[in-house]
Amino acid sequence: MKIELIGENRLGITQEVLTVITEQKLEAASMEAITEHIYIDVPGLTEHNLPHVSSALMKIRGIHRISVIDLLPNERRRFHLDTLLSNFPDPVFTIDAKGTILSANTAAATPLGLSAALLEGKSINTILEGGCTLIEKSLAGQPHKQSQEVTLGGQPYLLELQSMQPITAEYSHDSQSKQHIPFTGNPVTNSPLKDSMLTESTLTEGSIKDRMLILHTPSRLGHHISKVQMGNVKGFNAIAGKSAAMVQIKNRAQQFASVHAPLLIQGETGTGKELFARALHQTSPWSAAAFLALNCAALPENLIESELFGYAAGAFSGATRDGKPGLLELADGGTVFLDEIGEMSTYVQAKLLRFVQDGTFLRVGGKKERKINVRIICATHRNIEQLVQERQFREDLMYRLNVLNLTLPPLRERPDDIIDLAEVFIARAANQIGCATPSINSDAKKLLMGYSWPGNVRQLENLLFRTIALHQHKTISADDLTSIGITHNALVDNTEPHNWKTAQAAFEKDLLTQLYQHYPSTRKLAKRLEVSHTTIADKLRVYGIK
Repeated sequence: MKIELIGENRLGITQEVLTVITEQKLEAASMEAITEHIYIDVPGLTEHNLPHVSSALMKIRGIHRISVIDLLPNERRRFHLDTLLSNFPDPVFTIDAKGTILSANTAAATPLGLSAALLEGKSINTILEGGCTLIEKSLAGQPHKQSQEVTLGGQPYLLELQSMQPITAEYSHDSQSKQHIPFTGNPVTNSPLKDSMLTESTLTEGSIKDRMLILHTPSRLGHHISKVQMGNVKGFNAIAGKSAAMVQIKNRAQQFASVHAPLLIQGETGTGKELFARALHQTSPWSAAAFLALNCAALPENLIESELFGYAAGAFSGATRDGKPGLLELADGGTVFLDEIGEMSTYVQAKLLRFVQDGTFLRVGGKKERKINVRIICATHRNIEQLVQERQFREDLMYRLNVLNLTLPPLRERPDDIIDLAEVFIARAANQIGCATPSINSDAKKLLMGYSWPGNVRQLENLLFRTIALHQHKTISADDLTSIGITHNALVDNTEPHNWKTAQAAFEKDLLTQLYQHYPSTRKLAKRLEVSHTTIADKLRVYGIK
């Protein structure tokens, strides 16, 4: 039975407690003393003799209360740590100076089909592949890297090697002292007062050569990266827009979310293709796994290949000696989003085609084939069919990626969403700038509704941010918008032209009006448009542009 004694913090009280227990013909297996608390494990103490022993202990000066407990504090701490380690998702080993496994958690034993207890006593070199040199250097005290890729049970991991620092305790008798006193034998000859004279330097003498090995799977590393990148995205609820076109496209996207098949998202620049891809992932059954994105237009061919598929050790000049997993491995079980897929070279397309077909690939410079399960979502603003005709995109890959398809409408085709989007962006911009959220007057709304928005939603957000940054007014007016580039002359005329002649005249007037602001003379404007000075002069006079 284990008991807790609460009382005064005075010198000699623990010795008196042990003396009483011995007089009761009992033996203390262990004792822990913390300020005003004494914890004792007494195996021979039972419910039958507890009242008599408690009565004797209460006669000690300074003891106020005695209660039965289930665990001593250090036992409870060890139990919690063991439980935590056992449920830790990454494999963890501790080894001694010879590389012998001292302990391992469940995650370390599972890939090998063994129990954690069966790993104890085995050499770590027989368990891990690829990390022997790193471990040997560390145990020998030589300079070494802190991480390296290894294989456990045929699966790749990133090995993190850590020295185990000794946990020290300083025994004293001040008001903040803590003592853990393992105790066996006669309490008089094995006095805890002698133990309390141990110093910290005595406990830390010598060096601890035990090491702790933590193995991280690429997918868990990718999951952590994904959590940082995803931010506070809230699925399709984060996508503003209540127009019929947007309701239809969101309903279709929600149907696709649970289908594990390649998806191609098409639409003009700035329509929110990546936002839809993230929402699709978050509402999918595998949303707990990673979502990682790669912009194929932002990197050269060789970097796209290594970023996507990873590379083997020493694959090329500048590569790390131990290799590197690519986005596909990091996102195993989740989603990889390839933006601007139309910019990918035909060489990388061929390698991607093989992965989409059977889920296997080779790292750059690697010889070992790897197989993972990742959903591919691609996006492009270009016409894929036209790229195929021009032999810039593989036809077989197009069919593989275009199993499911979403085409996002441009902002000009859903004007009913413009004001809702504007209010969201205005509130967001005001929060970032740190000013009060302004309203929009009716004239400004008409201007926003009629503008063509060639840059779509992204252009709307950027222009409104600029407006609020430059004009921190309570109300956004039409003049505020025109001052940052939205003009009445850029309004879209939704009415159909009467004939070819009127359509041509409308186009010429709009073009000349816009360019005349930047080339304010007939000669400059004629040179810009590569026509005669007389032609421009006549047109400006006909359309009343000055």
